[in-house]
Amino acid sequence: MLLLASAAFAGEPFGIQVVDENTSRGVPMVTLETVNGIRLVTDSGGWAAFDEPGLMKQRVHFTVSTPGYTFPKDSFGVAGLMVEAKAGGTVDLRLVRTNLAERMYRITGQGIYRDSTLLRKESPLPLPNLAGGVLAQSDVQMAVFQGKCFWLWGSTQRAAHPIGNLRGAGATSDLTATGGLDPTQGIHFNYFVDDRGDTMPMLAGKEPGSVRLDGLVSVKDSAGVEHLIVHYQREDQGKRVEHGIAEIGAEHQFERITVLGEDYTWQFPQGHAVRVTDEKDKVERFYFATPFAHVRVPATYEAMTSPGSYEALAWDDSKGAVVWQQLQPPMTKADEDRYITKKMITEKEERMQLSSAGAELTPCSGSIRWNAFLKQWIMIFSTEDSAIWLARSPAVDGPWHKAVQLATHEGHKADAVVQFDVFDQEQGKVIYFQTTISAGGLKTPRYDGNAMMYRVDLSDPRLK
Repeated sequence: MLLLASAAFAGEPFGIQVVDENTSRGVPMVTLETVNGIRLVTDSGGWAAFDEPGLMKQRVHFTVSTPGYTFPKDSFGVAGLMVEAKAGGTVDLRLVRTNLAERMYRITGQGIYRDSTLLRKESPLPLPNLAGGVLAQSDVQMAVFQGKCFWLWGSTQRAAHPIGNLRGAGATSDLTATGGLDPTQGIHFNYFVDDRGDTMPMLAGKEPGSVRLDGLVSVKDSAGVEHLIVHYQREDQGKRVEHGIAEIGAEHQFERITVLGEDYTWQFPQGHAVRVTDEKDKVERFYFATPFAHVRVPATYEAMTSPGSYEALAWDDSKGAVVWQQLQPPMTKADEDRYITKKMITEKEERMQLSSAGAELTPCSGSIRWNAFLKQWIMIFSTEDSAIWLARSPAVDGPWHKAVQLATHEGHKADAVVQFDVFDQEQGKVIYFQTTISAGGLKTPRYDGNAMMYRVDLSDPRLK
């Protein structure tokens, strides 16, 4: 028995935990690489399990690298350190965060706490390494419906075949106030699955092609009944063949309620919705951030399912100004740039001229939320270089001008940015947002194609 116990202990991995120097939390997605190119990537607990035959009981050097954090360099300019890799042993590495946003944990995918599991560490998730058979998911939507967070994703990768679920995947999670995990810990998803335990398609029907779902909104009708609706777009061989509005049914799948013609190019839910009571006319509306909020509709079920109720912010020749109207499509940044060049609008009328330190910024994805701490609207968005930014405005439709960088992702691609205001803490002083990580050069197993959660303290003086 003693010999067997000793042999088992000898097979225990060596544990490396990488933590944020300021918060002592584990830092996910940190790459540790040996001299001969063996790469480890920390999990959501900041742990990496090392169990390499031939290198155990040896002094092993690991270089340390990850976007937004730094590690001290040695006299040769190498950011790393040498450790003795003993079975069952552990070591802590402390990183200095240069990002304003703190990287918290991976939200979706397989192996969220893989290395923690191998090292027998506790995890806050009941299914820390595989939920709903999901390996990777993209483009999240979320709305509070019937007292729970209702989540939608785009294409979902599964282990059984390279072609995964291309018709959307869904899940619910409990709100923090009603038993859900604290947002510092993670999100426990209850996926909608089929008989095999795989995520089931979220749009009913067996037509060919893939489906994209966005503009997810929970809204009540005139009788006070709550509905969950979404815009759907079905594509076949790269071309859109159908789009419209769908509503959640009894079987947790969306069913078509309005099929739209191709002449309807913007009169439907889109992007990330935000509910606003307008100060001027006191009408409650949904604004749709894509990421600028230039489409809106009254916040009723009847209006949202009627294309004629939608308004877009656009140039009106008769008024010589940018106004809310129902005929023209929403103004784009390219439109505004053209109006500025032609001196059709003044500097005070500019809405989308975002910049940082004089450099122009063009958002790729993002969302807009009211922030009670700043008492302003905030937009969190990504740019082509995969940086994440924060801008603020007195109105949901702008103007948006100066922005502050929250996070960088050198070597990776980061997009599909959205803030989850249901997780706000300390009356909006602390906020949470996600971005989807994908291969922008060096592939990162388990992280590519999945969402990462970040936390920001808006009292940080650097945000001023």
